[in-house]
Amino acid sequence: MTDRSQRQAPRLLPILLQAFVLAVCLAFVATEAWRLADSHRQAEAGAEQDMSNLAKSVSRQAADSLLLADGVLTGVVDRLETFGVQPVGELNAFLAEEVERSSRIRGLFVYGADGRWLASSLRTMPAGQNNQDRLYFRHHQRFDDGRSYLGPPIQSRSDGRWIITLSRRYEDADGRFAGVVLASIEAQYFADFYADFDLGHQGVIALVGQDGVIYARSPDNEGNVGRSLAATDLFRRIRGHHDGLLAYRSPVDQIERLSSFRRVDGFPLMVIAAESRNEVLAAWRKAAWVHGTLTLVSVLLCVVLGTWLARQLRLRELAESRMAQLARTDSLTGLANRRAFEEVLENEWARAARQGTSIGLLMIDVDDFKSFNDTYGHQAGDLCLKRVAEAVRQCARRPADTPARYGGEEMALILPGIDLQGLGEMAESVRLAVLALAVPHMESRTGRFLSVSIGASLTHPRSREDAEARDQLIRAADDALYDAKAAGRNRVALAR
Repeated sequence: MTDRSQRQAPRLLPILLQAFVLAVCLAFVATEAWRLADSHRQAEAGAEQDMSNLAKSVSRQAADSLLLADGVLTGVVDRLETFGVQPVGELNAFLAEEVERSSRIRGLFVYGADGRWLASSLRTMPAGQNNQDRLYFRHHQRFDDGRSYLGPPIQSRSDGRWIITLSRRYEDADGRFAGVVLASIEAQYFADFYADFDLGHQGVIALVGQDGVIYARSPDNEGNVGRSLAATDLFRRIRGHHDGLLAYRSPVDQIERLSSFRRVDGFPLMVIAAESRNEVLAAWRKAAWVHGTLTLVSVLLCVVLGTWLARQLRLRELAESRMAQLARTDSLTGLANRRAFEEVLENEWARAARQGTSIGLLMIDVDDFKSFNDTYGHQAGDLCLKRVAEAVRQCARRPADTPARYGGEEMALILPGIDLQGLGEMAESVRLAVLALAVPHMESRTGRFLSVSIGASLTHPRSREDAEARDQLIRAADDALYDAKAAGRNRVALAR
């Protein structure tokens, strides 16, 4: 691994940590969302199953009630066709006894061919009543099919209550229409039965005819019996089906419900059992709120922890970077130190060998620095070195140019990819930059101001790992520096 990749690897750790935390949070949120969606489906599916079972049970109860009434009607018709209506007193007692034996039948009535009341299970029979106008009476006048007829809910003429009627035709000895026998069941009987089921505050069970008329409903039976749903979307969706599941908005109270509907076997009726979607999902919403809050808190904690850890990694990386920088930096001048100089020279040497380019080196020495220290003191000497180092740094304008403090008052400048002419020009610019500082040096042998001598060498590396050749480059620059000193200082000498 290269030095650059080694430096970049730690920098990726905070990013990788944040990516990992984000992935964990997303996975956590996705899992919780899937769990909530699944529990939502299960809640609705459970409610639909409950409603399906309830609709089956209620439809069976409705069928049993009507079959019981039909059985009683059949017995009354047989009696009438065998023994006739007379005596009326005995017939009334018989009808009352039949009603007494069944808690489902409210009343039994016998009407003549002209619609007059002939007998009933009531204690007192209203005088002058005639039911010739009733739909069930006209039906039996027209049809001789031997079957019972379930009429729409009507209000009783005896007490005004809503009743469901089941009737049969009876005939005289010559097979002619002799009248109608009718059994009535209170709509409230079904509503009271439905009320025993716990469907929450907004649940509904309704008994509806195939024409859309409501026969019974719990709750609010009296306010809905006789109402037609034929024009509603609800009835259009269930018409023609034997049973099924349905989510709908009620045309009665506008409440959204989950329901099951089922035909009543043997009769033109259907049962609708429904629960409010809001109540079905109440427990789910409560659990979703709790789990959602916990998930949010967990995600926030994870994000906070991940952010804190990433920040700690960055701080640690910054501290390590600073320590590494300090370990590679000369504390006085801020230039690369001897160790960093050697590392950079090795890396640039390998790159030059790989790319077939050159590498140049300047060795820079402050002229008469010992006498400067002796004359102006060590603090002034340190300040002098700082100013010289800054001048060298200002001349190293290319990104790869690396100034370094080689030791004492000696500095170096590594110049990758430079030619011989450029090398000389760079060395001269450094020399002039130091002179331009105009640092007084009264003990200098070259003039009144501080100056530097520079040795320059250039080579084309052949091998990436040739340490001896690198040393030769340094020795050549040192030799050139010695030549510059010997020639009178404050000058540049190129290696021979």
